[in-house]
Amino acid sequence: MKTCKNFQTGAALIVSLMMLLVMTVLGVAAMQTNLLEEKMAGNFRDHDLAFQAAEMALRNGEGWLSTLTVEPAFAAEDDFIDKVWKTAELEDLFTVSPWWEENTTNPFAYGQAVPGLGVVQSDPVRVIERVAFLKDGSSLTIGLPQDSSGRVLYRITSQGTGGTATAKIVLQSIYAKRF
Repeated sequence: MKTCKNFQTGAALIVSLMMLLVMTVLGVAAMQTNLLEEKMAGNFRDHDLAFQAAEMALRNGEGWLSTLTVEPAFAAEDDFIDKVWKTAELEDLFTVSPWWEENTTNPFAYGQAVPGLGVVQSDPVRVIERVAFLKDGSSLTIGLPQDSSGRVLYRITSQGTGGTATAKIVLQSIYAKRF
């Protein structure tokens, strides 16, 4: 009787190890992609929270101005709550970055904190500046000189922080009010 010797060369083992290696590489790549997507979603949420906080402070300032019947008083260095700043008294908000951060208790030294969003790192803050007075082109008001009718322009600047301190948004609007 003839006996056949089967020599195993290990081809099945090599093929299965190669397939296992390919599957591992694909799994690691998918995991890294998933982690990146989670970070992107978290950062987007953080940015969105900061935007909502800044927008809330902006709306708060506009709402406060809309309720006024007389022009508000100008702010003093130690009394800035619900007051308006003269434009010349404030430094440029965007070119002088330490201005925002020089005060550790309130990062917006001349602003007013607006509470309301509990999920953010810190309350949004705002500053209201009186920018200019725009005279009306022609006034039909009897008894008043033409120079006294017009609108006062205010610049409202707000800063909102997201869930982390690194997500910050600054918004500005110009608000016109007739007194």
